[in-house]
Amino acid sequence: MFDEPVTHDRLERLATDHLIAFGASCCERLAPSYRAFWIMHKWGNPGTLETALDVMWRRCSERVDDPDRVRALLAECDLLAPDDEAFGTIFTQQAIGAVGAIWSLLDFSLSRDVSRIVAIATTAVETTKYYVMAVNWPSGKWVSPDEAERLENWIKTAPLVQAEIEKQRRDLGQLEAIDVLDTAFVDEFRTAANDVGIHPIRRGLVAQPAQR
Repeated sequence: MFDEPVTHDRLERLATDHLIAFGASCCERLAPSYRAFWIMHKWGNPGTLETALDVMWRRCSERVDDPDRVRALLAECDLLAPDDEAFGTIFTQQAIGAVGAIWSLLDFSLSRDVSRIVAIATTAVETTKYYVMAVNWPSGKWVSPDEAERLENWIKTAPLVQAEIEKQRRDLGQLEAIDVLDTAFVDEFRTAANDVGIHPIRRGLVAQPAQR
């Protein structure tokens, strides 16, 4: 089970670089769903989100702030969240979550508000749960309260959801055990961020357009 208060308490004890690394790891798993959304609808700009993540990962290893660049990216991200009523596909909510999480990560690098990182962790879990629900209950039709409760309980224990929760726990454990994040650690940590997650393109759920 995802325990938001416990996650908040553990995050509060981490240094700024470590918090950015944790948030970036969560965002790394959300960003591919935005690209999948863009492929399906030709709306938005996944490159902006991916650039924002690159900037945040560099912030972890180089520990150099660029507030003007961050503010510019925040302004761009403000324009990237799709309207869930205009786009009726399974990846719309994932795209909204990705934008919100990366916006929160950028904002944290300026504000140092730990609640932004907690929100990212929560978003990573909740968007995964939403995806599992949409796949297993595509009609969205009304079910009895008992059936709804069984579905909700199953979603909480679904392997994809549990993998996200466990990855966050492992990330926290690694970050708690290290004092300084060097380039080698950050590179390895970023690569490992993609060990779990929905990854619709990599899994073949959405086809990447052919390169011309």
